Amino acid sequence: AYFDACPVVRVPGRAFPVDVYHSKTAQTMTRHGPASRSYVDAAVDVAVRIHTTQPPGHVLIFLTGQDEIERACRAIRDRCAEEEAEA
Repeated sequence: AYFDACPVVRVPGRAFPVDVYHSKTAQTMTRHGPASRSYVDAAVDVAVRIHTTQPPGHVLIFLTGQDEIERACRAIRDRCAEEEAEA
């Protein structure tokens, strides 16, 4: 057995349809994570675009660490505040 006969835990739940979007821009990785921080800005742009053009739902962004998560949250809040001010 692959996991040394460890027990299998089954968790009941429901499956929901998911659309997956991947960046077409390659990111250069170092042993400490992405070499550039521009991927966070690109992820925020896509999340805001999805939020403003798609029906209500959830957006999940995978980031490499707490700093990137906090930066993305600030950027999303700022972008949404700007859009509300313009409306």
